Amino acid sequence: TRDFFIRFYNLAESETIPLREIRSEHVGKLIMLNGIITRATVVKPLLIEGFFQCIHCNEIIIVPQEEGRYNPPHHCENPGCGRAGPFKLLNEESKFVDWQKITIQERPEDLPPGQMPRSVSVLLTNDMVDTVRPGDRVSVIGVLQSIPDFSKRSSGKLATFHINMNANFIMPEEKEFESLEITEEEEQKILELADDPYIHDKIINSIAPSIYGYKHIKESIA
Repeated sequence: TRDFFIRFYNLAESETIPLREIRSEHVGKLIMLNGIITRATVVKPLLIEGFFQCIHCNEIIIVPQEEGRYNPPHHCENPGCGRAGPFKLLNEESKFVDWQKITIQERPEDLPPGQMPRSVSVLLTNDMVDTVRPGDRVSVIGVLQSIPDFSKRSSGKLATFHINMNANFIMPEEKEFESLEITEEEEQKILELADDPYIHDKIINSIAPSIYGYKHIKESIA
């Protein structure tokens, strides 16, 4: 009565690829990427199996949809018809899944000096949608796929491709405060820090340590 999804996690360190080091050899392989979410679309229904009805003879044709593209039948499968359409999509009978696209970008600590951050689009489906939001640091496990670049000038596909990832599993690197469980050792450490006379300065200095100065702004954040 319900769908189950197999998810993979805890990949080996050798399978964790920095965004800047993604190459053609990684296409089609299961890898893990780390980054910060900079953008997330609204959740949309994605058609994965379309039920089409021929307008002329009412024949029903079932067409699996691939690569996220709308793919109606080429012709009617009724031997007495065989026309090339038009066809009507029957939404009630067709199968949809939840779909969302996010963009993950290199983390500031991974960015070489003087370089612009690089990003990769990640496609989420089913139970993974709306589990993360922009600003979250995440680890994403999935399969890289290549999609042909398109040129308006030449009105067609190019020989170059761009990369995105079909996610299998996504997990935030930082838990929400509500879900944190404090151990006895952590509680003792917090109590020790509370008695530290320099705790105020330590908290301020711990905010964005890679950014020099701006102490008054860091103090406001603290």
